[in-house]
Amino acid sequence: MRGRLGFPSLLIVGMGGATATALVGARLYDPGPPAPVTEAEARAFLDTAIDVGLAGDYRALCAMNGSVSNCELTLDVNPLHPPATTRPESITGHHVGAGDGNDTAGWVFTVEGRAGDGMRYATEVMVFRDHEDRLKGTNLVWWSGARLVVGDGAEDVIETAPTS
Repeated sequence: MRGRLGFPSLLIVGMGGATATALVGARLYDPGPPAPVTEAEARAFLDTAIDVGLAGDYRALCAMNGSVSNCELTLDVNPLHPPATTRPESITGHHVGAGDGNDTAGWVFTVEGRAGDGMRYATEVMVFRDHEDRLKGTNLVWWSGARLVVGDGAEDVIETAPTS
């Protein structure tokens, strides 16, 4: 008997008095791709990230990001926009599938508003599921003006969107 990855299943049978114990199917398990992210889940996750950012809890905000270090870097090197003090003025989104230059499926939102200094921002934020089926985000410093990079990553990871 073989498991999903082609390794033999483990079958242990122990006889003790009137009882028999069997452990069948102890094998490596491949759960497959994560479940799709619904628009409602993605918007609720982004709404939570916005609340956390407005509260100034940047450690918690970065913990929600797919890459904690990228989030911290964005906070450290983004002098163009001090933290926003109000909710975004506009959030529009669309679903993206894996393939066609994307490694991950999820929802991409354009978050627009004014940063703490009154300057306009437009940030591309992605919400996706990680390999442990948890919701995570990219560019969760939603007032930064960062944009998503699609492709081989030869471009800058963070590209600041124009402001006015």
